[in-house]
Amino acid sequence: MNNIKLSAIMSLLLIITVAFTGGCKRGTPTSKSPIHLNPNMDYQPKYEAQETSDFFDNGASNRLQVEGTVGRGRLNEDIPFYTGKETVDGEFISEIPIALSEQDERRGEDRYRIYCAMCHGMSGSGNGIVIEKGFFPPPKYSDDKLLKMSSGQIFHTITNGYNNMQSYKQQIPVRDRWLIVDHVRKLQVSVEDTGSGK
Repeated sequence: MNNIKLSAIMSLLLIITVAFTGGCKRGTPTSKSPIHLNPNMDYQPKYEAQETSDFFDNGASNRLQVEGTVGRGRLNEDIPFYTGKETVDGEFISEIPIALSEQDERRGEDRYRIYCAMCHGMSGSGNGIVIEKGFFPPPKYSDDKLLKMSSGQIFHTITNGYNNMQSYKQQIPVRDRWLIVDHVRKLQVSVEDTGSGK
């Protein structure tokens, strides 16, 4: 008796399911408008681009930014810190413009391993893992040209890229770029001390 009731219930559920899924086919044309539970999400009062408005005297629907407006958190007044230069159009600075702790030095090494070592190698000798895959090798940190580069110029290279090296401005925050510059300098000193890498 229980089996008969169970099969009757299952049959009824199957019929209801087929009826509902058959009647809810997506893409079936209808003249009825859709149900809008929250019409504010579908019909928002707004101005389209270049649309006119009676709100402002000149008939525009939007206003230009006030000249000299700076976004919150984007003032960047410390030019040497943000550009690696003395002034916007000036010379590169020779020293790192921030004081570094031991924790900063460890973070600089960590950031170097993440972003730089795959090309430049752990020791800065230009033998990273991607070189084995056919990429053009970068110069060694012990090369005279790189030894003569100022810290600001290294920072600028990390920020904007150079030759095959891409810009890391979006991936690496400004302070972390300076920490990487510090680590590169340490690698250069270690190469000079051991006399290897040339």
